[in-house]
Amino acid sequence: MVYLANGDLKVFRVALKRYIDDRSGKGAQLYGGRWNEIGHPAIYTADNLALAVHEIGETFTQQSWKLKFRYLSILIPKRVKIEKISSRDLPKNWYQDSMSIETMNYGTKWLISKQSLVLAVPSAILPEEMNYIINPKHDDFKKLVFSKPRNLIYRQKKK
Repeated sequence: MVYLANGDLKVFRVALKRYIDDRSGKGAQLYGGRWNEIGHPAIYTADNLALAVHEIGETFTQQSWKLKFRYLSILIPKRVKIEKISSRDLPKNWYQDSMSIETMNYGTKWLISKQSLVLAVPSAILPEEMNYIINPKHDDFKKLVFSKPRNLIYRQKKK
């Protein structure tokens, strides 16, 4: 996690160049995700850039990395409420299925409730790390500070 000296939290988002500026959560709304059902917008971020790359890499083939990816950081002010869920609170094998009914239901209920702007969830890839789901329909969304997108330079090892 990257906490700044003032207590703000910095998270990272990686996306294809054409989607990086989308702040509506439309991709998750159209296709669903581990923490949301289709029809419910969400923005998926990670607590560090390496994890954000790793998470998105799970959905792409090696050829996909030839596409133009970008990243940005998002500052979450310390005064913004973050709800946290622990892997202990989830079903035993929640991480095995990327479209687990349990996680999708939990996240969708959270999105609808608008009880917090951010939901901190364990990474299915690295459970000691956290992903942060942002609700773009929450009233506090306007408090987030988005950086300018930057080109993602990803060097794959030659085999």
